[in-house]
Amino acid sequence: MIPVTVLSLGGTILSRSGSSDPVPLARLHHPGMDKVSFVQVAQLGSNALGFADIRALAADIVARHEAEPDQAFVLVQGTDTLEETSFLLDLLLPRAIPLVVTGAMRTADALGADGPANLADAIAASRAIAARRDGVVICMASELHCAALVRKTDAMRPGAFTSPGYGPLGYVAEGRCRLLLRAVAWPGPYAPQDRPHPLVGLLVLAFDTSPAEVEALLAAPLDGLVVAGLGAGTMPPAIDPLLAETARRIPVVMGTRSGQGEVASGTYVGAGTTHNLLTQGVIPGGFLDPRKTRILLTVLLWAGLEGEALKKELLAWRDLAV
Repeated sequence: MIPVTVLSLGGTILSRSGSSDPVPLARLHHPGMDKVSFVQVAQLGSNALGFADIRALAADIVARHEAEPDQAFVLVQGTDTLEETSFLLDLLLPRAIPLVVTGAMRTADALGADGPANLADAIAASRAIAARRDGVVICMASELHCAALVRKTDAMRPGAFTSPGYGPLGYVAEGRCRLLLRAVAWPGPYAPQDRPHPLVGLLVLAFDTSPAEVEALLAAPLDGLVVAGLGAGTMPPAIDPLLAETARRIPVVMGTRSGQGEVASGTYVGAGTTHNLLTQGVIPGGFLDPRKTRILLTVLLWAGLEGEALKKELLAWRDLAV
Protein backbone atom coordinates (compact mmCIF):
# COMPACT_ATOMS: atom_id res chain seq x y z
CA MET A 1 0.00 0.00 0.00
CA ILE A 2 1.32 3.42 -0.96
CA PRO A 3 2.08 5.58 2.09
CA VAL A 4 0.21 8.89 2.21
CA THR A 5 1.29 12.07 3.96
CA VAL A 6 -1.56 14.41 4.87
CA LEU A 7 -0.36 18.02 5.13
CA SER A 8 -2.71 20.44 6.86
CA LEU A 9 -2.95 24.20 6.49
CA GLY A 10 -6.14 24.37 8.57
CA GLY A 11 -9.51 25.57 7.30
CA THR A 12 -13.15 24.66 7.85
CA ILE A 13 -12.37 20.95 8.07
CA LEU A 14 -10.63 21.71 11.40
CA SER A 15 -13.01 24.44 12.59
CA ARG A 16 -15.87 24.66 15.05
CA SER A 17 -18.92 26.77 14.30
CA GLY A 18 -18.74 30.15 16.04
CA SER A 19 -15.33 29.42 17.58
CA SER A 20 -11.75 30.34 16.77
CA ASP A 21 -10.49 27.27 18.65
CA PRO A 22 -9.51 24.67 16.02
CA VAL A 23 -10.11 20.94 16.15
CA PRO A 24 -6.85 19.01 16.72
CA LEU A 25 -5.40 17.53 13.54
CA ALA A 26 -5.35 14.10 15.18
CA ARG A 27 -9.16 14.10 15.03
CA LEU A 28 -8.92 13.55 11.29
CA HIS A 29 -7.29 10.15 11.75
CA HIS A 30 -9.86 7.38 11.65
CA PRO A 31 -9.63 3.58 11.90
CA GLY A 32 -8.61 2.00 8.61
CA MET A 33 -6.27 4.82 7.61
CA ASP A 34 -3.30 2.51 7.22
CA LYS A 35 0.09 3.99 6.31
CA VAL A 36 -1.25 7.54 6.61
CA SER A 37 0.72 10.18 8.51
CA PHE A 38 -0.41 13.69 9.44
CA VAL A 39 1.68 16.87 9.46
CA GLN A 40 0.45 20.24 10.71
CA VAL A 41 2.01 22.84 8.40
CA ALA A 42 -0.09 25.81 9.54
CA GLN A 43 -3.43 26.68 11.11
CA LEU A 44 -4.82 29.36 8.83
CA GLY A 45 -7.98 30.09 6.97
CA SER A 46 -7.33 30.00 3.24
CA ASN A 47 -8.22 33.70 3.09
CA ALA A 48 -5.00 34.35 5.05
CA LEU A 49 -2.69 32.39 2.71
CA GLY A 50 -0.31 34.12 0.32
CA PHE A 51 2.08 33.30 -2.50
CA ALA A 52 5.00 32.91 -0.10
CA ASP A 53 3.08 30.34 1.98
CA ILE A 54 2.30 28.17 -1.04
CA ARG A 55 5.82 28.49 -2.44
CA ALA A 56 7.21 27.28 0.91
CA LEU A 57 4.68 24.44 0.96
CA ALA A 58 5.68 23.38 -2.56
CA ALA A 59 9.35 23.27 -1.52
CA ASP A 60 8.41 21.16 1.50
CA ILE A 61 6.47 18.70 -0.66
CA VAL A 62 9.36 18.39 -3.12
CA ALA A 63 11.78 17.69 -0.26
CA ARG A 64 9.49 15.04 1.20
CA HIS A 65 9.05 13.45 -2.23
CA GLU A 66 12.80 13.33 -2.80
CA ALA A 67 13.29 11.68 0.61
CA GLU A 68 10.56 9.09 -0.06
CA PRO A 69 9.61 9.00 -3.77
CA ASP A 70 6.99 6.28 -3.38
CA GLN A 71 4.62 8.29 -1.20
CA ALA A 72 1.53 10.27 -2.19
CA PHE A 73 0.30 13.52 -0.67
CA VAL A 74 -3.00 15.00 0.45
CA LEU A 75 -3.31 18.68 1.31
CA VAL A 76 -6.05 19.79 3.69
CA GLN A 77 -6.92 23.48 3.59
CA GLY A 78 -9.74 26.01 3.60
CA THR A 79 -11.92 26.16 0.52
CA ASP A 80 -12.26 29.90 -0.09
CA THR A 81 -9.04 30.13 -2.15
CA LEU A 82 -8.57 26.41 -2.85
CA GLU A 83 -9.16 26.88 -6.59
CA GLU A 84 -6.22 29.30 -6.71
CA THR A 85 -3.78 27.66 -4.30
CA SER A 86 -4.21 24.26 -5.95
CA PHE A 87 -3.44 25.78 -9.37
CA LEU A 88 -0.43 27.60 -7.94
CA LEU A 89 0.88 24.31 -6.57
CA ASP A 90 0.30 22.74 -9.97
CA LEU A 91 2.54 25.39 -11.54
CA LEU A 92 5.30 24.87 -8.96
CA LEU A 93 5.35 21.08 -8.49
CA PRO A 94 6.65 18.41 -10.89
CA ARG A 95 3.70 16.45 -12.27
CA ALA A 96 5.32 13.25 -11.03
CA ILE A 97 4.38 14.19 -7.44
CA PRO A 98 0.87 12.91 -6.67
CA LEU A 99 -1.04 15.55 -4.73
CA VAL A 100 -4.76 15.71 -3.95
CA VAL A 101 -6.21 18.82 -2.31
CA THR A 102 -9.34 18.66 -0.19
CA GLY A 103 -11.18 20.45 2.60
CA ALA A 104 -14.70 20.85 3.93
CA MET A 105 -17.69 23.07 3.42
CA ARG A 106 -19.15 22.26 6.85
CA THR A 107 -17.36 22.67 10.17
CA ALA A 108 -16.17 19.63 12.09
CA ASP A 109 -19.02 19.95 14.61
CA ALA A 110 -21.79 20.45 12.04
CA LEU A 111 -24.51 17.90 11.36
CA GLY A 112 -23.42 15.99 8.28
CA ALA A 113 -19.86 17.33 8.39
CA ASP A 114 -18.28 16.52 5.03
CA GLY A 115 -14.62 16.72 6.06
CA PRO A 116 -14.06 13.08 7.08
CA ALA A 117 -15.57 11.70 3.86
CA ASN A 118 -13.65 14.19 1.71
CA LEU A 119 -10.38 13.23 3.41
CA ALA A 120 -10.99 9.50 3.04
CA ASP A 121 -11.81 9.98 -0.65
CA ALA A 122 -8.73 12.17 -1.13
CA ILE A 123 -6.46 9.53 0.40
CA ALA A 124 -7.89 6.90 -1.94
CA ALA A 125 -7.50 9.27 -4.90
CA SER A 126 -3.88 10.13 -4.05
CA ARG A 127 -2.97 6.46 -4.25
CA ALA A 128 -4.89 6.02 -7.49
CA ILE A 129 -3.11 8.90 -9.26
CA ALA A 130 0.34 8.02 -7.91
CA ALA A 131 1.57 6.60 -11.23
CA ARG A 132 -0.44 8.79 -13.63
CA ARG A 133 1.52 12.08 -13.56
CA ASP A 134 -1.75 14.01 -13.65
CA GLY A 135 -0.61 16.96 -11.60
CA VAL A 136 -2.65 18.38 -8.74
CA VAL A 137 -6.17 16.97 -8.34
CA ILE A 138 -8.99 18.37 -6.17
CA CYS A 139 -11.28 15.99 -4.32
CA MET A 140 -14.53 17.38 -2.94
CA ALA A 141 -17.97 15.80 -2.56
CA SER A 142 -16.65 12.51 -4.05
CA GLU A 143 -15.67 14.24 -7.31
CA LEU A 144 -12.17 14.69 -8.72
CA HIS A 145 -11.31 17.90 -10.54
CA CYS A 146 -8.35 19.34 -12.45
CA ALA A 147 -6.57 22.20 -10.64
CA ALA A 148 -6.57 24.40 -13.75
CA LEU A 149 -10.32 24.07 -14.29
CA VAL A 150 -11.95 23.75 -10.88
CA ARG A 151 -13.88 26.64 -9.36
CA LYS A 152 -15.77 27.21 -6.14
CA THR A 153 -19.21 28.03 -7.51
CA ASP A 154 -21.25 28.12 -4.30
CA ALA A 155 -20.48 29.83 -1.01
CA MET A 156 -21.93 27.26 1.39
CA ARG A 157 -23.26 24.03 -0.13
CA PRO A 158 -21.18 20.81 0.04
CA GLY A 159 -21.17 20.40 -3.74
CA ALA A 160 -19.53 23.79 -4.22
CA PHE A 161 -16.67 22.72 -6.49
CA THR A 162 -17.29 22.28 -10.20
CA SER A 163 -15.36 22.55 -13.45
CA PRO A 164 -17.68 24.70 -15.61
CA GLY A 165 -17.74 23.63 -19.23
CA TYR A 166 -15.61 20.55 -18.62
CA GLY A 167 -16.85 18.50 -15.68
CA PRO A 168 -14.95 16.29 -13.23
CA LEU A 169 -12.07 13.96 -14.07
CA GLY A 170 -13.71 11.16 -12.12
CA TYR A 171 -15.13 10.25 -8.75
CA VAL A 172 -14.64 8.10 -5.66
CA ALA A 173 -17.21 5.50 -4.60
CA GLU A 174 -16.86 3.09 -1.67
CA GLY A 175 -13.18 3.91 -1.43
CA ARG A 176 -12.53 3.12 -5.09
CA CYS A 177 -11.29 5.83 -7.41
CA ARG A 178 -12.71 6.03 -10.94
CA LEU A 179 -10.59 8.24 -13.21
CA LEU A 180 -12.52 8.64 -16.45
CA LEU A 181 -10.72 11.62 -18.01
CA ARG A 182 -7.32 13.25 -17.82
CA ALA A 183 -6.18 16.79 -18.43
CA VAL A 184 -3.85 17.67 -21.27
CA ALA A 185 -0.25 18.22 -20.13
CA TRP A 186 0.63 21.90 -19.86
CA PRO A 187 3.91 23.80 -19.53
CA GLY A 188 5.86 23.98 -16.28
CA PRO A 189 6.78 23.54 -13.55
CA TYR A 190 8.24 26.98 -12.98
CA ALA A 191 10.97 28.00 -10.55
CA PRO A 192 10.35 31.40 -8.92
CA GLN A 193 13.34 33.61 -8.36
CA ASP A 194 14.52 34.33 -4.83
CA ARG A 195 12.66 37.61 -4.44
CA PRO A 196 9.18 38.79 -3.44
CA HIS A 197 6.47 37.78 -5.87
CA PRO A 198 5.38 40.32 -8.50
CA LEU A 199 2.18 42.29 -8.00
CA VAL A 200 -0.41 41.37 -10.63
CA GLY A 201 -3.76 43.13 -10.55
CA LEU A 202 -7.15 41.70 -11.51
CA LEU A 203 -9.63 44.11 -13.11
CA VAL A 204 -13.16 42.71 -13.34
CA LEU A 205 -15.23 44.83 -15.71
CA ALA A 206 -18.95 45.47 -15.24
CA PHE A 207 -21.75 47.41 -16.86
CA ASP A 208 -20.57 51.01 -17.36
CA THR A 209 -17.24 50.62 -15.56
CA SER A 210 -15.79 54.13 -15.49
CA PRO A 211 -12.26 55.28 -16.33
CA ALA A 212 -11.98 56.58 -12.76
CA GLU A 213 -12.48 53.05 -11.38
CA VAL A 214 -9.78 51.67 -13.68
CA GLU A 215 -7.40 54.52 -12.89
CA ALA A 216 -7.76 53.77 -9.17
CA LEU A 217 -6.50 50.22 -9.70
CA LEU A 218 -3.76 51.30 -12.10
CA ALA A 219 -2.43 53.71 -9.47
CA ALA A 220 -0.99 50.68 -7.66
CA PRO A 221 2.62 49.66 -8.50
CA LEU A 222 1.54 46.75 -10.68
CA ASP A 223 3.93 44.41 -12.47
CA GLY A 224 1.14 42.93 -14.57
CA LEU A 225 -2.61 43.09 -15.10
CA VAL A 226 -5.33 40.58 -15.93
CA VAL A 227 -8.61 41.99 -17.26
CA ALA A 228 -11.85 40.04 -16.93
CA GLY A 229 -13.73 41.51 -19.87
CA LEU A 230 -17.43 41.47 -20.62
CA GLY A 231 -18.68 38.46 -22.58
CA ALA A 232 -16.14 37.50 -25.22
CA GLY A 233 -13.73 40.22 -24.11
CA THR A 234 -15.49 43.54 -24.67
CA MET A 235 -15.37 46.60 -22.44
CA PRO A 236 -16.75 50.13 -22.17
CA PRO A 237 -14.96 51.99 -25.01
CA ALA A 238 -13.90 54.78 -22.66
CA ILE A 239 -11.40 52.53 -20.88
CA ASP A 240 -9.74 51.34 -24.11
CA PRO A 241 -7.02 54.03 -24.04
CA LEU A 242 -6.20 53.28 -20.39
CA LEU A 243 -5.63 49.59 -21.06
CA ALA A 244 -3.65 50.29 -24.23
CA GLU A 245 -1.37 52.71 -22.38
CA THR A 246 -0.97 50.21 -19.54
CA ALA A 247 0.05 47.48 -22.02
CA ARG A 248 2.97 49.65 -23.08
CA ARG A 249 4.32 49.54 -19.50
CA ILE A 250 3.41 46.11 -18.14
CA PRO A 251 1.98 42.85 -19.52
CA VAL A 252 -1.80 42.95 -19.80
CA VAL A 253 -3.81 39.77 -20.42
CA MET A 254 -7.45 39.88 -21.52
CA GLY A 255 -9.88 37.21 -20.34
CA THR A 256 -13.62 36.90 -19.80
CA ARG A 257 -15.63 37.34 -16.62
CA SER A 258 -18.21 34.84 -17.93
CA GLY A 259 -16.87 31.90 -15.95
CA GLN A 260 -15.94 29.78 -18.95
CA GLY A 261 -14.92 30.26 -22.54
CA GLU A 262 -12.35 32.42 -24.30
CA VAL A 263 -12.13 35.96 -25.61
CA ALA A 264 -12.90 36.61 -29.27
CA SER A 265 -9.90 38.09 -31.07
CA GLY A 266 -11.49 38.70 -34.47
CA THR A 267 -15.27 38.43 -34.32
CA TYR A 268 -15.78 41.86 -32.77
CA VAL A 269 -13.70 44.82 -33.91
CA GLY A 270 -13.47 48.50 -33.10
CA ALA A 271 -13.33 50.43 -29.83
CA GLY A 272 -14.14 48.40 -26.75
CA THR A 273 -13.05 45.04 -28.16
CA THR A 274 -10.23 42.62 -27.51
CA HIS A 275 -9.31 42.84 -31.22
CA ASN A 276 -8.63 46.55 -30.85
CA LEU A 277 -6.39 46.05 -27.82
CA LEU A 278 -4.48 43.13 -29.36
CA THR A 279 -3.11 45.57 -31.94
CA GLN A 280 -1.76 47.64 -29.04
CA GLY A 281 0.09 44.99 -27.09
CA VAL A 282 -2.57 43.29 -24.97
CA ILE A 283 -2.19 39.49 -24.80
CA PRO A 284 -5.28 37.29 -25.31
CA GLY A 285 -6.10 34.85 -22.53
CA GLY A 286 -7.19 31.28 -23.12
CA PHE A 287 -9.40 28.80 -21.28
CA LEU A 288 -8.25 29.78 -17.79
CA ASP A 289 -10.56 31.70 -15.52
CA PRO A 290 -9.13 35.23 -14.91
CA ARG A 291 -8.30 34.32 -11.30
CA LYS A 292 -6.20 31.41 -12.57
CA THR A 293 -4.66 33.65 -15.25
CA ARG A 294 -3.58 36.04 -12.49
CA ILE A 295 -1.83 33.14 -10.74
CA LEU A 296 -0.16 32.09 -13.99
CA LEU A 297 1.03 35.58 -14.90
CA THR A 298 2.39 36.10 -11.38
CA VAL A 299 4.36 32.85 -11.51
CA LEU A 300 5.76 33.54 -14.99
CA LEU A 301 6.94 36.99 -13.94
CA TRP A 302 8.28 35.55 -10.68
CA ALA A 303 10.28 33.03 -12.72
CA GLY A 304 11.91 35.88 -14.62
CA LEU A 305 10.04 35.74 -17.94
CA GLU A 306 9.50 39.05 -19.69
CA GLY A 307 8.92 40.57 -23.11
CA GLU A 308 8.55 38.13 -25.99
CA ALA A 309 9.48 35.13 -23.84
CA LEU A 310 6.61 35.92 -21.48
CA LYS A 311 4.15 36.42 -24.33
CA LYS A 312 5.26 33.17 -25.96
CA GLU A 313 4.63 31.24 -22.73
CA LEU A 314 1.20 32.78 -22.23
CA LEU A 315 0.25 31.97 -25.82
CA ALA A 316 1.46 28.40 -25.29
CA TRP A 317 -1.14 28.12 -22.54
CA ARG A 318 -3.81 29.71 -24.72
CA ASP A 319 -3.10 27.29 -27.56
CA LEU A 320 -3.06 24.08 -25.50
CA ALA A 321 -4.69 21.18 -27.32
CA VAL A 322 -5.15 17.47 -26.85
